[in-house]
Amino acid sequence: MTRTAPLLALVGLLGLGVAGFLYSTSAAPPAARVVAPPEDDLEMLARVLDASAPRATGLLAVDDANVYVARGASGVVEARPKAGGPARTLATLGSPATGMAIAGGSIWIAAGRSVRRIPLAGGSPAVVFDRLARAGAIAADGQWVFVVDVEGGATGLLATSSLLRVPAAGGDAVVLGRTQGPVASLAIDEANVYWTDALEGAVLAVPKAGGAPRTVAADRGLPEQVTVMGDSLVWVERRSESLFAAPKAGGAPRSIVQDFAGFAHVVAMGHTIAWIDEAAVGGAFRVLAIDAAGGDVLARSPPVDAVDALATDGAHLFWLRGDEAVAVP
Repeated sequence: MTRTAPLLALVGLLGLGVAGFLYSTSAAPPAARVVAPPEDDLEMLARVLDASAPRATGLLAVDDANVYVARGASGVVEARPKAGGPARTLATLGSPATGMAIAGGSIWIAAGRSVRRIPLAGGSPAVVFDRLARAGAIAADGQWVFVVDVEGGATGLLATSSLLRVPAAGGDAVVLGRTQGPVASLAIDEANVYWTDALEGAVLAVPKAGGAPRTVAADRGLPEQVTVMGDSLVWVERRSESLFAAPKAGGAPRSIVQDFAGFAHVVAMGHTIAWIDEAAVGGAFRVLAIDAAGGDVLARSPPVDAVDALATDGAHLFWLRGDEAVAVP
């Protein structure tokens, strides 16, 4: 895959004006919910480059019985019953978690230089891999764990992100792909791992078993935050502050919605895509949702002063707000 020189990419990004935000990279016009003016390119670029940095507030995941929280600075991992009740501490990591996934009866945590497994049925946490330069996003399927290893500066164009595959039982890592710059998230299905390359403007896929990465969508506007929805991929594009979708097998991307308040914590639930405004609207944040086919944006929560994370069990939405990890009212 051809790489664009970092300095040329930076110059190109900084040269974009406000009109760059208003330009949709798809021919189909998106449904608009313009609630805030676009920020300048420097701020937009900084957000993209910081996408894989450890989150100070925490991470959230859900299964049939519990809501799981990985606290940011403290590195404490908790389980809270969905039906209500006291939280129990599962592990103390000693460093901020940058990724969390549930698969194969375990929680998989990326933190610091390591990937750790926390059995849901009880038992001591175990380190399955500890040779990362700096852990980033993570995904798991019970057989393998896929984790982003970030080498270079803490943030910035010169950092290199490697997509690694690690056996769930532990062992050596296999490099499945590399990009320059951060990788905000990973998504998986039965056969592939998906991620985005913001600097190249590409949405990528690689077989879990290994092979050459392929481009699902090219020439996109600073793509990041990718998620699987059935036979499609959904991702955020920072340049136009829009959600886009495309068939996983490849095909023309289509715009779903544009929102200059930004997209944070994007999740897919059935045919619905939900997210949290990245910037406050009227001094408040809400959980918003839209049908993947398009249409009106609907508020799925009352306005609140902050939302730290969002997750779904496939039927309901859950959020993390300070010490609360509960279903979205």
